[in-house]
Amino acid sequence: MKKLLLALGMVTAFSANADVFQIDAGTNNTGSLILAGPLTPVQVSGCGTLGGVVSGGDCFGVGTPQTQTLGLFTQIGANISNATSVYFDTTDDDADTVADTNVGIGDLFVDSGSLTTGITFPNPNDPALGAYQVGGFNATWNMTVDYLLYGEVVDAGTDLAGFIAGGYFNFYYNDLTDTNGIVNLDVNGNPVADSTQQVLSLEITGSVAGSVNSLGANVTSVADYGFMSALTVPEQGFAEDFFKIFSDSGSFIDTLFNQYTDGQANSPVNEIPFLTVTTLNGLNLTPIQDVLYDDTATPASAGLDTTLLSVAQKEHFDDLFGPAGVPLSTTVLNKGERTGEELSSNTQLVVVPEPTSLAIFGLGLLGLAGATRRKNS
Repeated sequence: MKKLLLALGMVTAFSANADVFQIDAGTNNTGSLILAGPLTPVQVSGCGTLGGVVSGGDCFGVGTPQTQTLGLFTQIGANISNATSVYFDTTDDDADTVADTNVGIGDLFVDSGSLTTGITFPNPNDPALGAYQVGGFNATWNMTVDYLLYGEVVDAGTDLAGFIAGGYFNFYYNDLTDTNGIVNLDVNGNPVADSTQQVLSLEITGSVAGSVNSLGANVTSVADYGFMSALTVPEQGFAEDFFKIFSDSGSFIDTLFNQYTDGQANSPVNEIPFLTVTTLNGLNLTPIQDVLYDDTATPASAGLDTTLLSVAQKEHFDDLFGPAGVPLSTTVLNKGERTGEELSSNTQLVVVPEPTSLAIFGLGLLGLAGATRRKNS
């Protein structure tokens, strides 16, 4: 069975002339690359080992501030292993009073999770962008993406598929060094963030099926800075400057935040569209229609917690579900799960049609989980 799944990623298009961007993560605490953890000494490329600490060599000099600016790029990639789709029985497939035993058309699906180490920043192919600058990424800082996808199970012809309607991608900056410049490791040797701050949210507005041969999907979304009010003034300034927009020739245009606020001031509001192109690796997964309802739970327990949505995201949710939207997330329903999707995304800054034309994207097929509206409430 072909299931079109949505992968995690950041994405997209700021305007017709701005398809290149840069990350400015400021200056790290000390810039030194010193790793300390419960494991045996870790050998870092270009660094020598000293007892349980790694330092020296080509590592950043101790006490030397490290500028964390990621050079101009056009793509961001991500990989998700063993993703789980959670399905909820929200329709009566047989139009009778007998409870459904397996997933059917019109049922709700929810996918949620968090990704850190799978995020990659490919070197841009355009020579005009110049040399790619790592800017301490994965050494003194990295990023985490929390995602929520929700939609409805639909008839895709010969099988069932997911129809992603909404959700979010929330992006967080993680400072990997403490005030002493030390990067602490967990038991698996992965860096533990000393501090974390949200820098962007994307409100998912829909999706469309991509290439059937590659089992792809295109997920549409818009920039959403509704989280800013919960940040301190210094944190707000950091988030405002984090994403910078450049022209194809590499000239600075503006920050994403400024473009967002300018668009919000328009009437009608001019959203900044993002597009994520995703693929699903060919795996022998259980067909959606064969997923059994063998437990009960609320959609909120699977990640569809409306209290975590921004104002704009909650409005979109209510537009899809109407008055039933609020109790739906907290209603106990029959539940089934499917685990094993291996997802990858190769997202690019692309020119997306204006809002009027964007409607043709619609809400597309996809396999991780979500829901537009309950057909039978």
